[in-house]
Amino acid sequence: MHYTQWIGARIFSRAGLLIVAFVCLVVPIWGPPKVAASARFEQADADVPWQDLDIAEDLECLLQGSCVDELEAAKVKGGDTRVTLNASRTKLKVEVIDSEYEAKLGRIPPKETYVIDVHNRVMQTTEAPFMPKPGTQNVAPHGPGVTCAPQPFPAGNWLITGERARGDKYGPFSIQTNAVGHVDVYGPVGPEGRAEYLGTYADTGYSLHSNTIPFERSLSYGCIIMRQDDVSKLTQTLLIDKGRDPNARQTIYVPDRK
Repeated sequence: MHYTQWIGARIFSRAGLLIVAFVCLVVPIWGPPKVAASARFEQADADVPWQDLDIAEDLECLLQGSCVDELEAAKVKGGDTRVTLNASRTKLKVEVIDSEYEAKLGRIPPKETYVIDVHNRVMQTTEAPFMPKPGTQNVAPHGPGVTCAPQPFPAGNWLITGERARGDKYGPFSIQTNAVGHVDVYGPVGPEGRAEYLGTYADTGYSLHSNTIPFERSLSYGCIIMRQDDVSKLTQTLLIDKGRDPNARQTIYVPDRK
């Protein structure tokens, strides 16, 4: 009786080991797909503005070579500081995101959040400065007397590229972006007293700054305008973020206007 039970236990144990080995080898093939941390992530939902298409290098260091599920990878959001303009272009939401992996997945709330009053009221003129997109000078017109009809800040997900102190009426700081819009461009005023229309070209130089004209009445050439205290606060947030991590990614999302 005892001998029969012992033989059965040996047979069962061998069978159990075979089953375990089979599960370990085969089940991962059937399981959820994995994606290497060094892979380039693609946007899973175009309605989610903060999914980053270009953070593979950051994640490779962040995850230290580990793998995550595709569903989890699709939730990864890039940017240590995210600035979001509302659809009416009256509020700017600032979120400072921790650089930890859990925070980038949205599992940890932002460590700092605040909202700034802004506007994007554009001056109606054909004499605004025109700043051709770099590398297009041989195509786009440029030079003395070339102006444009300004357009509102272009919709899209743009990088914040730097901060600059200003001593003019647009100071005390200007926050630059890599936003690119398209404007109607005009040449110098001719003998008949009219500026020649030259076409529509890519325009740059879109930034966030203030104005010495009262906030309620000020206009812009397409930039986002805020009060002086608010642009100083946002600039400080961006500089502190870069101080914590020189590789911090700072972005602004601008939706289409309503």
